[in-house]
Amino acid sequence: CTESVPFSLAMFASNPNDIECLFDTINQGGDADTTGALVGSLLGALNGVEIFPNKLVSQTDINYRKRVSDATSRFMAILES
Repeated sequence: CTESVPFSLAMFASNPNDIECLFDTINQGGDADTTGALVGSLLGALNGVEIFPNKLVSQTDINYRKRVSDATSRFMAILES
């Protein structure tokens, strides 16, 4: 955690609007599953699902995508109230 979080934040800050940021992070090696998850989450939070290639999104289970979408909608409704 003491290395993964600062590294992930630095990688995200270097290119926060491009999916290449995620690929660059993962290709650095090390704890790539953790840093990739962190950077991917930040990219999605900032840019929405549209930042991810359709090929990757379509390979995710449809029920899981629906649950994530529903949870996001509920969260946004709370923020907007």
